[in-house]
Amino acid sequence: MSQQIFDRIEQGLKTKGADIVSQIQGTYCFNIGGDSWVVDLKNGNGSVSKGAGNAECTLTVDPDTFAKMVTGELNGQAAFMQGKLKLQGNMGLAIKLSTLFNSLPQEDVAPGKLDIDTIFSELQKHIDADKDVINRVGAIFKFVINTSTGARTFTVDLKNDGVISETDGNADTTLTLAEEDFIDLMTGNLNGQQAFMAGKLRLQGNMANAMKLSELTAGSKL
Repeated sequence: MSQQIFDRIEQGLKTKGADIVSQIQGTYCFNIGGDSWVVDLKNGNGSVSKGAGNAECTLTVDPDTFAKMVTGELNGQAAFMQGKLKLQGNMGLAIKLSTLFNSLPQEDVAPGKLDIDTIFSELQKHIDADKDVINRVGAIFKFVINTSTGARTFTVDLKNDGVISETDGNADTTLTLAEEDFIDLMTGNLNGQQAFMAGKLRLQGNMANAMKLSELTAGSKL
């Protein structure tokens, strides 16, 4: 996904490079999911090269967060405040990236959107890799997720065996919310307390358990 975005950036520079360079006047190094790219927006019509290199502004971010920043789905400042984006060097240049991103056709760089099944799959991997999370949480959660085709119900057992199943079982805490809000909640783009206060999240049972959900998402790759 990241390589596709940089391919589009390179194509965009061929047609709008001179204008973008005149507005930004800076060099960037992007460290994304173990790969690196250098984007020169200071010389000529600009250029993109694969691999690490010297730059005035270095950004370290995961692939999904980067894709959301490019499409405007996630604000760069919000990503930085949430700890999803690390910056080194000239931070003022990071603000200017919107000039580059806004010059790209949005449909060409849209990220692969996470879905419910992918999220629960990643959460199960996290539980399997860190069984101690069961001791830290000690509760069973039920998620009732309203989708366009009807409600889907998942049980997350963080009290006994650490198994996630698409079943309507007994739970200590039940969370009911829309699919889009569930995805945002699990990926850190929606604060649980704010979602509850705004009526986007309904809780039943032991509400204090909801505060422990960060133990489940913190170590995952969402």
